[in-house]
Formats: sequence, structure tokens, C-alpha cells
Amino acid sequence: MNKSRLGRGRHGKTRHVLLALIGILAISICLLGGFIAFKIYQQKSFEQKIESLKKEKDDQLSEGNQKEHFRQGQAEVIAYYPLQGEKVISSVRELINQDVKDKLESKDNLVFYYTEQEESGLKGVVNRNVTKQIYDLVAFKVEETEKTSLGKVHLTEDGQPFT
Repeated sequence: MNKSRLGRGRHGKTRHVLLALIGILAISICLLGGFIAFKIYQQKSFEQKIESLKKEKDDQLSEGNQKEHFRQGQAEVIAYYPLQGEKVISSVRELINQDVKDKLESKDNLVFYYTEQEESGLKGVVNRNVTKQIYDLVAFKVEETEKTSLGKVHLTEDGQPFT
């Protein structure tokens, strides 16, 4: 063999190794890009689920209620206070605010407070069942973990507590 063929063989091996490394690097970059794109898609989908749930609850509960939206620790709280005329029924507001202060955990939750009106056996008296609904927001899932009745508030037709 002459000198030119000997140099080409060694140079050819180096070239193949270099091309293999470039190929592995290109595949790694593609896989990393795909993983990042999947994580972004997963986050957007999760946020869309949360917004969809908020909109559904807002459509369902906004009529005849005053909405208050705030954070308590890590929990996002949306409370729908019932209105009597244009004023919030104070006894219901106090019950909800007391529960927020005393029992709400500082976890990554979405919490809804609302009331459901029930008829009473007494004429001129309306029962309002105050409900707390908690959705856990972990691992890109929105799951209802708790639905609790905080109690009933008995009101006269003008919104005053029935005694």
C-alpha cells in the first residue's frame, strides 16, 4: 500500500465516529425538544381544564349571587354569596368566611363556596344550604376530593335570619 491509502483509512474511521456522534447529538436534541413540547402541551391542557371548570361553575352559580375570587395560602377560593336584593346575605358570608379562616388547608386546591336554596316547611322561611366543593390540582389532574355541607341557614323572605 502506498502512503495515501494508509492515511485515508485512518481518516475514514475518524470521520465515521464523528458522524455517529453528530447523529446521536441530533437524535438527543430531537428527543429533548419533543419532551419539552409535551410538557408545555400538558401544562396548557391542565390550565384549560381549570378554566373550563371555573367557567362551568360561573355559568351555573353566578345568577343571584355575588362572586368573590381570592387566594388563601396556595388554595384558590371562589365564593358565590347569595344576594337579597342587592345586598349579600350577611349570615351566609360569615359562615363561609369562618370556614375559610379555620378549616381551609394551604394546599394547591381550587375551592368553591356556594348556596343552594331549599324550601322550608314554614311559610315565609327559606333554607339555604351552604356547600364547599374542593378540587385537588396535582399531577396535572383536576379531581373533586371533597364536597361538604357547611350547614343550613334559615332565612325569612327578606333575608334576615329566622329565629
